Amino acid sequence: MKIVFFEIEDGEQAYLEEKLKGHELQFFPDLLTKDTVDKAKDAEIISTFRNSPVTKDLTDRLLNLRMITTRSTGYDNILPEVRADKRLVVCNVPHYGTHTVAEHAFALLLGLSRKIYLSVERTRHGEFNHNHLTGFDLYDKTIGIIGLGDIGESVMRIAKGFGMHVVVFSHHPDEKIAKKLGITFLNFNELLAVSDVVTLH
Repeated sequence: MKIVFFEIEDGEQAYLEEKLKGHELQFFPDLLTKDTVDKAKDAEIISTFRNSPVTKDLTDRLLNLRMITTRSTGYDNILPEVRADKRLVVCNVPHYGTHTVAEHAFALLLGLSRKIYLSVERTRHGEFNHNHLTGFDLYDKTIGIIGLGDIGESVMRIAKGFGMHVVVFSHHPDEKIAKKLGITFLNFNELLAVSDVVTLH
């Protein structure tokens, strides 16, 4: 099977070659566009990331195409008329980076709460005073989580480990989940009013 990858980054190619042995693979760092689509002219599968707008005009030029996959959770770069095309299977990655992104969000939060960036910058410039570098504890603070998907839920678990109170805004609040996880669903404005910090997912 011929699979053509667009928007490929360093480190991805070796992994994909290992996992997809026995298939004909081609890798391009380019976006999939009207100017690059011919690189995939014999492809049965194309794989993009989130920056390639996959349009019907492009897929109609790929006569052997049977599947489109995006290496992201979101698939809005694959336009609705393409997703509705019965000859094509459209796939995405429903779960990835859950803990990685949640931990990174907390790394950023700790950087802010402890003024790490400011203190490093001062040190680089030979300033060793600690005036205005007092941070704040996360313990007993309220974190507002906007969006309680997999990543938001992982952030919530980390926040509880820090002893934080958790409030959540979600388009689909579920009181069973709230009770199970020990969280409170609020509307957007209420969340902003009571939160010490807010994280968006």
